[in-house]
Amino acid sequence: MPKGSKIFLPSRSLGYVSNHIPLQVRYIRSRKENLIVTCVGKSFHTYGISHFGLLSVGGLHPEDITAMTADTYHVYTACKYEIYAWRRGTELKHVYRGHRKPIHLMIPFGAHLISVDENSSVRVWDIKAETHLHQ
Repeated sequence: MPKGSKIFLPSRSLGYVSNHIPLQVRYIRSRKENLIVTCVGKSFHTYGISHFGLLSVGGLHPEDITAMTADTYHVYTACKYEIYAWRRGTELKHVYRGHRKPIHLMIPFGAHLISVDENSSVRVWDIKAETHLHQ
């Protein structure tokens, strides 16, 4: 058995299961810890950075996740034409519907969420009311 660094040994599975969707890093003030949220096909995993331990597995989506972003309160995932807002990695809090093409880009902006679909249609959503303000 080769001798070498084992610094990343506990987290080596992270690279095996995540896909091409960029990971998200969130800071949770109550935990005083950064979290990594990574996409795994039809679901997402949340890892604690302190020990690289798996904290939660997000809800199963009907199809593969096409985009992902996060803010202080939610993890947002897009699946085809819908956007889901998750609290604590497992609680589905909001669903945003209205795009006609698959969503490929999202960014939270204060109390709003901006999403772009493959047809370059841009929507600005009110996060709490689940309504789109502008298109």
